[in-house]
Amino acid sequence: MKADHPMAAASLTLQFLLELSALAALAYWGFKTGDRAFARIGLAVAAPLAAALAWAIFGSPKAPIHLEGSMRLLLEFTFFGSAAIGLAAAGQAVPAIAFALVVVGNIALLHALGQA
Repeated sequence: MKADHPMAAASLTLQFLLELSALAALAYWGFKTGDRAFARIGLAVAAPLAAALAWAIFGSPKAPIHLEGSMRLLLEFTFFGSAAIGLAAAGQAVPAIAFALVVVGNIALLHALGQA
């Protein structure tokens, strides 16, 4: 499919929303994981912050070190996979599976559209 396919804008918008959802999922995991208030807040801030930093450096469209090919897939697997695993570990298995399926489908669509 062509890169200017009408679905490309929708898929890129969904990608951005999935990125934000991944950060929210990591914050949720952090808050549910800590055993004390300080640990809960610390993990709820640190986990998405670390993921956002990695995404900003390697994954965003204007990243200083923009990964492509198999390295990009590894980054996406790690970034989105950690969010899905975090949701599952926090007792949210159904949302974790749904999130993972939407991520995989959207990444496949982005690749088919030449946007990845």
